[in-house]
Amino acid sequence: MKRIFSCQSVNVLVNAPKKLIKRIEFLSKEYFTVSMEKNIGSWEISVLEAKDIKGYEKVCIHAEGEPECNLFINGNDRKIIFIMNDNNQEWLIQNIHRMIRVLLRMQCIEKGHLFMHGGLVNYRGYGIAFLGGKKAGKTSSILSMLSLMDSVFVSNDDISFFENDNVWMAQGWPRSIVVREDTLEKVCGRKKNTFVHELHHPLNSSNKLICFYPDEFVNIFNRKLSSESILSGIIFPSFSNDVNMSYFRQLNEEEAEKFVIENILINPAKYNEFLFEFFQLKNIDSYYKQIKRLIHQIPCYELVQSFENLKESSIIIKNFIDNLKL
Repeated sequence: MKRIFSCQSVNVLVNAPKKLIKRIEFLSKEYFTVSMEKNIGSWEISVLEAKDIKGYEKVCIHAEGEPECNLFINGNDRKIIFIMNDNNQEWLIQNIHRMIRVLLRMQCIEKGHLFMHGGLVNYRGYGIAFLGGKKAGKTSSILSMLSLMDSVFVSNDDISFFENDNVWMAQGWPRSIVVREDTLEKVCGRKKNTFVHELHHPLNSSNKLICFYPDEFVNIFNRKLSSESILSGIIFPSFSNDVNMSYFRQLNEEEAEKFVIENILINPAKYNEFLFEFFQLKNIDSYYKQIKRLIHQIPCYELVQSFENLKESSIIIKNFIDNLKL
């Protein structure tokens, strides 16, 4: 069975058994458009029975906490082959889905997308991005917004910015959301044992953390899921040890430029660096003019909050959005 997976006018052709295709379509819903094969795939992914693969280079991917993933690549012909594995089919589906996402992302970089380390929530038509490194408070801020506000979830930790007719947009990407059990319980009062049976990511069978697919994540909060949003503001969160400290301030353009540069994702394909030679990727200097336009047009803010009082920072954000005049 052949299907084209598309996003932002780039695409990947997938040739796999119907059962696998249907499962990958499910994981891609809202984010990728799926259509009948018309021989327009920029790259092609195939799933074959185990046999000698000639004319391809074997690649082994070792992701922490996951089974080894073996694939075969012919970069000149833009083709990738996965071997059918009935004994570990859920991980095979997961790895094919990731490869589709990686190939689409690499093509979007060539089109000028800025990939950022962060996520985005849309509230009242305003897209608010949260950017920062690990443990900066991105996920906690997004969880809190979803819990307290009637908002739309776009992405937790995988977002790209692009310009469309002089309007900045944000594109979300389908990636699993990993949340600490105590964080989820604190923010929305849900214990893992009340919903874990509804989750399908294979990491949940052995991981102390909770791993959601995007549609499972929004169902916890009874919210909607969207693949993209207008970009209205950027928030850089951080945590304070002071329970009583929460503040929110707008950054000047010099400060905003520093924060943005720190959070640009130069490597858009962790564990898949073997693909780099087949794409025209950029270095940080090549983004300079885009960054200048971004920080001039999109207001940027610093949010310092206490993990023990996330509700207060969410109220600050809600009041900020309610008063936006963009």
